[in-house]
Amino acid sequence: MKVAGETSAHAHHHLRRHTARLLGTGLAGGGLVLAATLLFAGGGDDSWALAARHTARFSALWFMVAFVAGPLARITRASWARVLVRERRGIGLGFCAAHTVHLAAILLWLGHGGEADAATLAGGGLAYLFLLAMAATSNDAAVRRLGARRWLALHTVGQFYLWLIFAQTYLGRVLAPDARPVHLALAVGMAAAMGLRLFTVLTRFDRRRSA
Repeated sequence: MKVAGETSAHAHHHLRRHTARLLGTGLAGGGLVLAATLLFAGGGDDSWALAARHTARFSALWFMVAFVAGPLARITRASWARVLVRERRGIGLGFCAAHTVHLAAILLWLGHGGEADAATLAGGGLAYLFLLAMAATSNDAAVRRLGARRWLALHTVGQFYLWLIFAQTYLGRVLAPDARPVHLALAVGMAAAMGLRLFTVLTRFDRRRSA
């Protein structure tokens, strides 16, 4: 029993260390994207808008990995997908860190003359409230305090709302006159991510109904 307990404690410590590394990677990566954009854009007024766009795209990649980790593991049953599920908490916190850098980029852009309408600010502000709530409850103690059902409801609603914000941003850009390949790639990625989530939900429902 003692050996099993020590093994479990070691595995938990190892997972926490990986989580911290992923969080740091998200923060450092977002900061690097922000700094590189400002450096290579020449420091003009447009550089602040570019920094906001580039940091959003970087954090969108983190979000998609966290969003599809569970569905990929259920569909493929591959070892690499199970690793994503095991590290999903760290990936989610890495996304939170990267998206916080994006928030800093937005504030810098607004401070240098950028403008956003009230609906955009309200929708984005709600997304950050969900993000902070999810990050604050990404630990075992929070699961115990909230209860598994309420914890799952918070994180599920938060993930789907964040997906909606990203999807509205990139799916809406595809048909714009100044659309670029990166917009199409991110729009396809977001659509595919939702498709995977819905597919696993529907197949699980069918299995329960058959049972």
